[in-house]
Amino acid sequence: MRTCSRYARSTALLLCALVFSLFSAQVSHAAQFAGVAKAGAKKNLVTTAPQQKVLAIIDTGLDGTATDIYKNIVSEACVSHNASCPNGQNFMAGTGAATLPAEALHNSTFAHGTEVVSSAIAVNKNVQILEVRCSSIVEKSKWEGCTYDDIATALDWLNQNHAQLNLGAVVLPMATTPSSVCDIDVKNQNLVAQLAAVNIPVIASSGNNGIYDGVSNPACIPGVLAISATDSTGAIATYANYSARVDFAYLGEFNVTTHNNRTVFAEGTSLAAGAFGSQWLALQASLSLNMSDENAWISSHAKAAAAPVGTDTVKVLTADVLNVAR
Repeated sequence: MRTCSRYARSTALLLCALVFSLFSAQVSHAAQFAGVAKAGAKKNLVTTAPQQKVLAIIDTGLDGTATDIYKNIVSEACVSHNASCPNGQNFMAGTGAATLPAEALHNSTFAHGTEVVSSAIAVNKNVQILEVRCSSIVEKSKWEGCTYDDIATALDWLNQNHAQLNLGAVVLPMATTPSSVCDIDVKNQNLVAQLAAVNIPVIASSGNNGIYDGVSNPACIPGVLAISATDSTGAIATYANYSARVDFAYLGEFNVTTHNNRTVFAEGTSLAAGAFGSQWLALQASLSLNMSDENAWISSHAKAAAAPVGTDTVKVLTADVLNVAR
């Protein structure tokens, strides 16, 4: 799905599901490997790093049947604008807060959070993840995404508790349809700045509209690290939004864990953002740099890929740079 019909609901507040999208091929485990090989996808690149901080991923929540990912989940939280967190309230923190009820799993949109977590684990098997479910459930299985206020609630909680949570980075794998002017939510911009002040980057996916003159919100917000996606050849993926606003790109196709521990092939800028955030923390543990210096280090060690349009190049972080950092 390369467009999002649900975006029409409220362009001012409601973030679209996916163009928050990743495109999943829901196939059998055996057939999936043939599909990946045919598409030219590489094996997931796994890196390790000691003493890593926690990666917060603000997403749709977790599929409790995908038990393979839970070894990397160290904490959970939930933000909902219709009191559909497991405790029946608008906010919950603690075990089970981000785990989805069985009825919601009938809606494939909710698989997004589990698959992004899987992409983060694929590049960094030691990553410790705090999943913040920022999605609301209507009539047991219908999905409603984060509003700007929901995102602000999540970012504010993370900021207020960053030391206790041992927080190292935040990923927002979601997107609105891009426009020529970024619809900047001032509250969220201020929270991004507050997190940056304590060396915690906010990382967001550029979106999957195949637009080459803009990136989606929240990636367009000043201070956010905007991440586009590459395909298995190292080129910017045809679906990935791009503009000069993009900070980095990362591989956007992975074999991911989904419902009942099945493995599927999926691609999208959400996966790229999750993997980039995971690698950021592995590099942080190896380099012991602050946010600004790590950004500069990645810029100097990233590979160059041709931009989809014009003569610019895009800085692409790859998993093998961790070998340089050691």
